[in-house]
Amino acid sequence: MKKFSMFSLVLLVLLSLSACGSSSSPGNEDSVGDVLADGSPSDLADEDGIPPNDALFDGKTDVDDDTDVLDVQEDTAEQVQAFIDEGRYWLKNAEPGFAANSFEAALELDEENQDARFGAALSRYVNAIELLNMIVSLPTQLAGYAAGDGTKATDPKVVESENDNIAQLLTETFTDLHSFFQEAEAHFELVDPEGLSWTIEDVPIYFNTREFIVLHGRFDQGDYHLLRASNSFFLWFTGFLAALDMHTDLVTAVATGFEIKDDLSTGAILGLVVFLLDSDSRFLGLDKANGEALFNAGTLQMKAVGTHLLAALDFFENEDSGSEDDVSRYDIDGDNLVIRIQSRLDADSWEEVPIALYFSPDLIQATEDLVGALNSPGTVLPFSRTLGLQLSTVLGVLVQLGFLDHFPLTLPVNLNGLQTEQVWAVLGTYLQDSIGLDYATLFLTPTGLRTFLPMLSGSGLAEGSLPFEWECPEEIAENGAPLKLAGFVCSIAATLTDAPHFVDTPYEIEADSYPSALPYMIWEDPTLASLVQVDVAFNIDDPDFVQPNLQELNWGIHTFLSGFMGLLR
Repeated sequence: MKKFSMFSLVLLVLLSLSACGSSSSPGNEDSVGDVLADGSPSDLADEDGIPPNDALFDGKTDVDDDTDVLDVQEDTAEQVQAFIDEGRYWLKNAEPGFAANSFEAALELDEENQDARFGAALSRYVNAIELLNMIVSLPTQLAGYAAGDGTKATDPKVVESENDNIAQLLTETFTDLHSFFQEAEAHFELVDPEGLSWTIEDVPIYFNTREFIVLHGRFDQGDYHLLRASNSFFLWFTGFLAALDMHTDLVTAVATGFEIKDDLSTGAILGLVVFLLDSDSRFLGLDKANGEALFNAGTLQMKAVGTHLLAALDFFENEDSGSEDDVSRYDIDGDNLVIRIQSRLDADSWEEVPIALYFSPDLIQATEDLVGALNSPGTVLPFSRTLGLQLSTVLGVLVQLGFLDHFPLTLPVNLNGLQTEQVWAVLGTYLQDSIGLDYATLFLTPTGLRTFLPMLSGSGLAEGSLPFEWECPEEIAENGAPLKLAGFVCSIAATLTDAPHFVDTPYEIEADSYPSALPYMIWEDPTLASLVQVDVAFNIDDPDFVQPNLQELNWGIHTFLSGFMGLLR
């Protein structure tokens, strides 16, 4: 079988990251890759409407101190404006990296210039989003590879195998991606949002080679807070990925995944997860070098998401509802607040297709409650007003952008055309509020993703065994899992029998009088690092949240998923 050289693959991604932020000149290509007639700056300027005297360059080219750089005018204010115009040109023509360099060149001459500062922030943000899109789509492009040599290093400081190279390069890739959002944040922090009025004809944002959103018009204070909320979310997300230890046998797992990709089942996927976790005890824990620092920074970034979202809503509602010339404008639909974001999705017709984000009074109140709880250890909010709220907001935006259409992903519930408020209602219908979350207490103890996973054990990919137990004895196969429904839940026709679980082990659970089609699982820490509490009263209107033992955690999860069982079975 052909060797799967992930080292080369991830190295290519890193080189792409570097290239996208490069300060090198575009040479003989224009901003979208079309070769010009002769490639000269003056021809490029004439064709696109920029005066020849403001010839384009990236603002960071190394030059001799005695050289007159492209005849920049002596007057500093005019030089600054030339760089700003240049940045707008690059941003309009889908070159956010070059645009950022131009805006930052203006800031080197006038660090207080707010037009240049916002332009730099917006450009770095767009650049980071496009790089994230590239990496997110990468797994769908990997096919036809087979396993190579996937041995483990005995010393985590020593790179001894291709797997160690992959782990190191994945961490570096996520860290580099995180740094792009950090650069955007550094600029955003220096923007004075009050009175912000920044206009541009188009800001295209690409997914792979497809232009999937084009913002245009005047950015104001409300748009600033929306951008800060989005950038803070991606800061948290990329920082979370960068904080995780990636050491495991990825080479073998990825190759095996491709081999079984046409016959995937829940059991096969869990088998892969078991293999990855068993291959190295460090996998998905916190990276020893920077994991704790990134985790701690992420707590502040998560808080900033809600804070800036609420600030944007407050601005649109009380200060400026916006006009047709603004990037975003505010509207009322019944009891809902609606933010309409101008976006051109059809690159041929430029047909106007606004993005509409709906916020009900209850959704806004839940956001305010969550922001407050993030600062108050010991405050427990139900799932619908914590993770459910966050998932609904993210999914609602992705649905509006059409982002999910680009992935071969089938959700158990069709979300097409739904607004954020409607996605929230759907999740609330299927997922019960038997689980409560205490984010602020979790934030006090940095921990990796591995903490939240149930105990998994197995001796290999094919024969990996899961310490799960079910209550449908008639459907259990030789491997201990149900024969039907991908081996994860008992079928709707099964006879459920209440029983004790994990008998004669340290994790024994007594029969609980609640027969369930879902598996009983084991966690070393049933509180999941003090994040989770369970409503032992099973009363949505008057919950009694407690830190659970193993039995109570299984109760809570089974009740939480009870509304979802019809879809699962």
